[in-house]
Amino acid sequence: SSLETYRDNAPALAQAGYRCHRLDLLGLGLSEKAPGPYSIGRWRQQAAAFLEANAGGKPAILVGNSIGSLVSLDVAAKRPELVKGLILNNCAGGMNSKFAVTDPAVSEPSRAV
Repeated sequence: SSLETYRDNAPALAQAGYRCHRLDLLGLGLSEKAPGPYSIGRWRQQAAAFLEANAGGKPAILVGNSIGSLVSLDVAAKRPELVKGLILNNCAGGMNSKFAVTDPAVSEPSRAV
């Protein structure tokens, strides 16, 4: 998975009035293969810095794929001022046992009204 996963979605979202930015996490996708170790915390810091630099000071809707879904959850839990909402795709099944979200506001499923 890489930022290319959403290549075809970004133009339609932009036409609908959303600002779209795509990010590959360090060591994954098309990103720099920086020295490890890699961790949810390191990727959270990367994502938070990206949001601070690119989201215009407004909370963003994060779309996470695979490990990015866990990183998105972690950003929402630890930096809630940066996050307006979450879209989680293909949540990283192999890592779910290594990472738990304990904040009920994040871990409980939301219900459409």
